[in-house]
Amino acid sequence: GSVISTTQNRSLRKLLDKGDDGSGFINRWIFAQGKLKPRLSMGGPEIDVSGPGKMLVQIHQWAFKGRKVGMTPDAYLAWDNFFHATLVPAQEKADDNGTAVLARLDLTMKKLFLLFSSNVMEETVSRDTVDRVIKLWPYLVKTFGVVHVEMRKTEVSDLQDQVIAQIKRLSTKNGKAPSRKDIYDCVKHKISDTKELVDMLTILVKAELILEVPPPKGVRG
Repeated sequence: GSVISTTQNRSLRKLLDKGDDGSGFINRWIFAQGKLKPRLSMGGPEIDVSGPGKMLVQIHQWAFKGRKVGMTPDAYLAWDNFFHATLVPAQEKADDNGTAVLARLDLTMKKLFLLFSSNVMEETVSRDTVDRVIKLWPYLVKTFGVVHVEMRKTEVSDLQDQVIAQIKRLSTKNGKAPSRKDIYDCVKHKISDTKELVDMLTILVKAELILEVPPPKGVRG
């Protein structure tokens, strides 16, 4: 089965976690990441899908009896060269860095061969189709990288990023390090209580992600 849907980056962690790249489950997905668009207060452009719908019906009719899709010799040669020269080294480098997110990206590209070929109803994957999929390589690497980052993030790491961002903002704005109360006022709507913030600040100091500045004598906070 298959489904097409949309989601925000931050929602990915509820669908996938860091164990899904090692198991290969992530490569059952094809991600298409786009740029943020201006939000409209009312309505939006109407999209006419009748044209693409008719084309999709034609593809279904073409594939109805079942077809075996092969590759032309020059298409296979182009893929084989790319596989050994670019894809395998990238996978090995990713393994060295402790991530398996690219481990089965070759399978994703083979799925794209099939999708692109079916889209133009060619029974044999052509060199042109292979070249078009290979051109997507930088986009695929970038997109799966974003997905991998989101999979590894948690609500705690999100809050840590926000706390650090507020510390930087307040330091720049006021010309001095903010107090715990200053930070709390900025993030209090995102934490459960003051203890959570104090514990997080302690962890960030120990991790050397922030520096705690002792107040001058006689000054609080």
